[in-house]
Amino acid sequence: MATEAELWDAQRAIAEIGLSFAIDFLGCKIGDNNDQDLDPNATGRLMKIIRAVSWVESKHGTAGPSSNHPKEDPFQCGNPDDSWWKELTGQSGNGSRFIRFPGMGNLWAKEVQAAAEKNASFPQAASFSTLGDKTDGHNDPGFTPSHSYTWGILYLVHKINTKAGDSTYQCGDLARQRLIDGAVAYNGGGVADYEQRIIDALAIIGDIPAPLAMLKTRMARPRPAKRPTKQKKPRLGKASAAKRALGAGRASKKGKAKTGKAKKGKAARTAKKAKAANRRRQPSRTRR
Repeated sequence: MATEAELWDAQRAIAEIGLSFAIDFLGCKIGDNNDQDLDPNATGRLMKIIRAVSWVESKHGTAGPSSNHPKEDPFQCGNPDDSWWKELTGQSGNGSRFIRFPGMGNLWAKEVQAAAEKNASFPQAASFSTLGDKTDGHNDPGFTPSHSYTWGILYLVHKINTKAGDSTYQCGDLARQRLIDGAVAYNGGGVADYEQRIIDALAIIGDIPAPLAMLKTRMARPRPAKRPTKQKKPRLGKASAAKRALGAGRASKKGKAKTGKAKKGKAARTAKKAKAANRRRQPSRTRR
């Protein structure tokens, strides 16, 4: 029996293309101000929740009622009775509002498909032109996993961010609970224990790591400066010790010589002063 990882390998490339398109089409950003491009860590977190949803929905296209066409619709976004497919195909009025990065133009759900297919990064395999009747969703013979992941991931990213109270393009910190809540919103409440199923799936595929904000804080935290290492004084050999002792002896002799000269100078000055004092005491002679 194939493992989860082996089954995912068959869908990985299609899902990665779908996520890349969604990020580009919506102008997705991350960070406190939602003004930073998504880095590999951010896209990796999104791929984790995409993979978990794919596993819960159809075990990557290998499980589920035949009426749900799991092989053709592994992400289960193309059910013609589901609200998202009706919005996307213009059967529910304007539908949800997709707020994209400023300057890109915002869209109603009914406008998303036409605008998406004009985007340079759009995967042509997901085009509605391959469907006989777009309102039939995955019941249409032309429906493929490319349709499933491309349109499903676009909606999942929208639900992840709007469920958190942000605009469609604003991914914030992509925290674990934010991603799980978005997955539950994607399901639309049809499965009561959907959150637990997502958590169980993450336990199989590898859980979502710490939030981006925490990772960036760790990366930005300055490293403590290294303490300067104390340099050991070189040991003196016997020759050096002898030279040091000889130098000390010479210094001592010079000191004694200076002291002796100082004493002799002081004695001479004292004698000179005494002689001058005796001269002043003698009476002066009168001239005759």
